[in-house]
Amino acid sequence: MAKRIRTVGEFMSPATQSIAPKEALIAARRKMDRNGIRHLPIVEDGRPIGILTARDLYALTAVHDVDFCRSSVGFAMHRDPFCVQATAPIDEVARELYRRCIDSALVVDEDGNLVGILTEADCVKALAAGA
Repeated sequence: MAKRIRTVGEFMSPATQSIAPKEALIAARRKMDRNGIRHLPIVEDGRPIGILTARDLYALTAVHDVDFCRSSVGFAMHRDPFCVQATAPIDEVARELYRRCIDSALVVDEDGNLVGILTEADCVKALAAGA
């Protein structure tokens, strides 16, 4: 019997939080803290244009003298995030995350609108589930 191909959509988290690039970094930090998330998609018109991680915020405070009230999310975000569709095979996406040395992929629909996020932790869950 052939092994069933497991998809990103089975393991992703819905994108319930995002932020606009013009918002202040302090708003992003508060949103991440309040919601217990480490990855925050940056969107314009529903489409992801970047991502900001807790690690990015830590680096800004540890290494740079950045005013979180005056600096925008667009200043600190990673542009052109890795995006996939929910129908993509989880094993292929996990390999690409590893190849790119990144820890998340943004999940988009056919029109490019943000619908979810897949993190390293989700890939570990997929591996544990036998994907």
